[in-house]
Amino acid sequence: MKKGIRSKKLIIVEKKEPKCYRHLSDIKDILMKVVLTQSVKKRSIQIFEKIAKAEAVVHKTSVDKIHFHEIGAVDSIIDILGASFFIEKLGVEKVYSSSVEIGSGFIEIAHGRLPVPAPATAELLKNLPLKQNLLGEATTPTGAAIISSFVNEFVFPKGFVIEKIGVGAGERDLNDVPNVLRIFYGEVDSSYLEEKEFLLECNIDDMSPERMEYVIEKFFQNGALEVYITPAIMKKSRPAYIISVITNMNDKFNIENLMLRETTTFGLREIEIKR
Repeated sequence: MKKGIRSKKLIIVEKKEPKCYRHLSDIKDILMKVVLTQSVKKRSIQIFEKIAKAEAVVHKTSVDKIHFHEIGAVDSIIDILGASFFIEKLGVEKVYSSSVEIGSGFIEIAHGRLPVPAPATAELLKNLPLKQNLLGEATTPTGAAIISSFVNEFVFPKGFVIEKIGVGAGERDLNDVPNVLRIFYGEVDSSYLEEKEFLLECNIDDMSPERMEYVIEKFFQNGALEVYITPAIMKKSRPAYIISVITNMNDKFNIENLMLRETTTFGLREIEIKR
């Protein structure tokens, strides 16, 4: 019970072994031995790779040299595997979330006493909407990685019909609010499904065609719904390409940044569309 709210808590009992740190390769070996589908394993590995990249940025080193401290614990592996497993098992098509509560104050971790959010957590939460209403750490690197990997939009969807509610208990007891994570499972009324989508385009006449495949892959990794390239003739009869990307409101900012950073264009066109 958390502040009078019934919730479920999974307690992980580990064998007492000498404390050791794991590398990304160790985590991958563990995940590949788990008896789950390849898609669940792949998604879990991608989430750990995202954490490793964030840690590498913070510590100014390479992904292969990163030592996982708290994040390498068995409970973090189960958190990430569990999230990946149930998203697939429940057939979830889209994930919505409120803005992310990060907490405040300081936290003691393997590197010492650091401000909240921890550096890796902050790196993982880039470009996501945040709030700061609680004292203490409210989002861990594990939680930040899961949220940034699965959430499609940070809004409560219009026309959402709740079918089931899940409530999970956190470890600490907070003074003002129940320390729980609440998840709603249900469907969106079909009459509310229409959402804003955008066609982002730029003209390219000075970029190597061999780079196109890399750019297309980056767009899809960052939320593109469709990407296509059209040959064009520009002024003075110069041959060129039009890169077109269709995306939703939530991913539009990332796609715009990618288009300006990863291609040679100086500008882009933005058109609101319906499909």
